[in-house]
Amino acid sequence: MEEQHESITCTPPELREIANSATENLLPQKSRLKYEKEFLKFDQWCKENKAQHISENVLLPNFETQSRLKKPSSLWLMYSMLRSYLKEVG
Repeated sequence: MEEQHESITCTPPELREIANSATENLLPQKSRLKYEKEFLKFDQWCKENKAQHISENVLLPNFETQSRLKKPSSLWLMYSMLRSYLKEVG
């Protein structure tokens, strides 16, 4: 953890600014609303199941539930969208 902090503080401010800007634009602008919609569905599922924190132990039961209703390719898309959205919002 300290190594990560050191690498951040040793990074020149200009490069940190570029890196921060890049991470803010991870989601494609054209499909951003689709990503947000997928996250909102997941967030609603979390509320219904009283999940307070997002973790692998929360994601797996959600995908297990969805696997009864959706095809594997749809599950993969859902996972990919959630992963990207969660990376962007931190």
